This record gives sequence, structure tokens and C-alpha cells, in this order.
Amino acid sequence: MSGLVAIATSAIPAAATLILLIFVAISTGTQSYSTVNKKYYPAMIIATAIPIFELMYSKILNGSSAATSAIAAALKGEGIKFAVDGVKVTSDHLASAGVSQGYFFLGKGSMMIAIVYSCILIFIIDRKWLNTAVAFIVAAFCAFVGLIHSESVKINANPQFAIIYVIMAVFFLIVYFVSKNNKELQPTEEHIVCSDE
Repeated sequence: MSGLVAIATSAIPAAATLILLIFVAISTGTQSYSTVNKKYYPAMIIATAIPIFELMYSKILNGSSAATSAIAAALKGEGIKFAVDGVKVTSDHLASAGVSQGYFFLGKGSMMIAIVYSCILIFIIDRKWLNTAVAFIVAAFCAFVGLIHSESVKINANPQFAIIYVIMAVFFLIVYFVSKNNKELQPTEEHIVCSDE
């Protein structure tokens, strides 16, 4: 809001801060894997991997825009006028070239996706089914308003993902109620002792 980040990044070279950021990332990652219970490693891997998809997708887009510029320069060299600004490479174009659209959907809002997915996986590992359902509802809301899986924030931004997340939330709510009923039906130690007497 204040613009101080832009001032700081213009005053401090990116090359100087990049080394520090890499060091912090490596030391934090090493420390987290040494202190966290091993059963949560899959959630940590998911949280780390999803932002890498965003990095890969941005590199693919940079490569495609560089190729477009090179083609425009080659045509200009041959005396052919070509408006490179009118060319936009979409996810459909990349999909036809063999680049999975999953990169696009995981690359948009990757940090939020990583947080939500890792929470879901942690709740599943801990068998907290109600928390898992709530996390899927949060994911559905984020997909619906475009915070994740979408290029822009808008209402009904990605209804396909929102519907999938709602279905998963309903599924885990059913699992929660079934497991709760099973616990209530299981005899406790007091009931077992009374029945023996």
C-alpha cells in the first residue's frame, strides 16, 4: 500500500538479496525437516513443490515470449511488419505444444494453494476429518473468487475447481460422521467390565 517495497527493491540490487534469500530458504527448510515429525513430510513436500510449478510455468511463458520476439525480429529483418504486441500465448496454446495445463492451474496463487493443500494433507494424516472438510470449503471459496487457479480475482473465476473442492468437502464430512458414529458404537472399557460381571 505504501510502495516501500518498490523503493527498497530499487535501492538494493536483487543480486545482493538473492543470495541471502537462498541461504534463508535452505536453512529454514533444513531446520523444518529436522524438527517436524516424519509423518508430516508429505505435506511439507507438497508445500515446497507447488511454488516450483509456478516458477516452471513462468519460465515457460518467458521462453514463449522470447520466441515470439525473435520471430518478430526475424520478420522485421526480412522487411515484414509484424505487431508482436497483438500475440498472446495462452495456456491452450501451450497445451497444444505439450505443456500440461496443470502448470497453469497450480501456478496461479501457488503460495495459497501450497498452504491449503498442506493443511488438507496434515488433517488427513491426523485423521481430523471435519478439519479436512473445512479446509476443502476454504479451497472452494478461494477457487470461486479467483485467489487460486485463476489469472485474476473475480466472482466465479474457476467453478470447476470450486465444485471439485465442495464435493471433497462433502465426502470428508460423510467420513467424519461415519467415524464419529463408529466411535460411539464401540464399547468402552466400562461397558466391557459391566458385561463380564
